[in-house]
This record gives sequence, C-alpha cells and structure tokens, in this order.
Amino acid sequence: MIEDSSVDPRLSREAVRKEGIKSQFIVPLMPRERVVGTLSVVVRSVRHFTKDERELLMLVGTELGVAVEKARLCEEWERVGRMFRELFEKAHDAIWVHDFDGKVLAANQQDAELSGYELEELVGENVRKFLTPQGLCWLGKRGGNCLLVRS
Repeated sequence: MIEDSSVDPRLSREAVRKEGIKSQFIVPLMPRERVVGTLSVVVRSVRHFTKDERELLMLVGTELGVAVEKARLCEEWERVGRMFRELFEKAHDAIWVHDFDGKVLAANQQDAELSGYELEELVGENVRKFLTPQGLCWLGKRGGNCLLVRS
C-alpha cells in the first residue's frame, strides 16, 4: 500500500503529479503463485485504506487473476485445438472420430476418398458399415475403453 504517492520513489513522479494521485493500493493478480498483472486503486487524496477495504481488494485481485489465467488458458486451448484440427484435416491417413455407439462424429478428407463418401455423408454413419468382421472383432467387446460389440 502506498499512502502518499507523491513522495514514493518507486513510482513515476510525472504520472503521479500529472494525475494528482496521492494514495494507491496495488494488488497483485495471482491465480496461483505467479503474478499475471496488478490491480491499482488510486485516490487523489491522502488516505489510509481500511483493513476491510484491503481484504476486499485482495479478494477482487485474486478473482481477477483467476479470470486472466482462465482467459489465457482458453486462448491456448483454442490454439492447440486449431493445430490438431489442421493435422486431422491434412493427414495422409484416413481418420474418423466416433462415439461409444460407433456413430461417426468427424472424418477427414482422406477417409472420404477411401470410403467413396462425401464428408457430410460420413458424419452420422456407423463405423460398422466400414469395418470388416475382423476389424469389429479387433475393437473388442463393449465396456471399459471398447467402443463396439463383437459380431
């Protein structure tokens, strides 16, 4: 906490003077053990922040830190998702993603070329339509991580 900004050597005196800042309370935004920013509450008069005010601002700072970190993680998730989507779409191998019932949720262009279907036609089909009995058997029986019932 800085009670008199005009005499604190850690601050830019020009900005403090220009804005008429007298007191500040600066809270680190720390979602974990890393500072991701700061929250500065400035006042144009010399004042002492009460214990309740300080505690409230610290709580707000923690919540803001979590929000900043969550936004950063969402951006990273989207970036990684775009990267994997590009790998999926440009792969030289036929790839599909299906649910536990065998319903195709997504397929790549190589899969469409191999099967003779359009991509839009593949989505929603059951993988049983494209697999041999040996392929179905290889997937194993339903339960655990297995996806299809042996025929």
